[in-house]
Amino acid sequence: MTPAKPTLGPIPDTLSFDQRPVAPEGSSDACLYLIGEAPGGKEAELGRPFVGPAGEALRDMMLEAGIDFSCVRLANAIPYRPIERCTRLRLTNRTPTRTELRTYGQSVLSDVATVKPSVIVALGKSAAILFGVSTPVGRARKHAALFDRTPVHVTYHPSYVLRFGGKGSRLWRSVVRDLNRSWIEAQAAPR
Repeated sequence: MTPAKPTLGPIPDTLSFDQRPVAPEGSSDACLYLIGEAPGGKEAELGRPFVGPAGEALRDMMLEAGIDFSCVRLANAIPYRPIERCTRLRLTNRTPTRTELRTYGQSVLSDVATVKPSVIVALGKSAAILFGVSTPVGRARKHAALFDRTPVHVTYHPSYVLRFGGKGSRLWRSVVRDLNRSWIEAQAAPR
């Protein structure tokens, strides 16, 4: 079954955002919904979430956690890549503001409400903020939040793990454990 394309909401201004949208993808009946930070350059180029180095790391982590990819949906906290110019010709990623998360994140929240997963995993600070979690990720990992009565687990984003630990590091293993716990909970939940 091919899911309908989600509505991506208002198109942001061209000076602050890449105009190429990145829609959620994966199972429209997912029991586990993983939401990351804002899209990067590769994601904007291909229109798909988690296709760069962080996406490769996430897939490796999911394999280690024993997650069945066919039961997962992936998205970014907002569907557009926030950008800033670092030189005349080069754009870089930037972290979305809370206002941008509220404005453009509504399309992702709407998709989550449509899919009705058993568990949501917020990967990183921006995704956590989207679900109303403002404590640092390290502390937020210890407590589940709720979105429309669905547990929201917070853990580190794969790009953070790559930057500050790398594959096989203690940080990597922590995220794999977090993903595994979320997966077990999602499987056990009534659907």
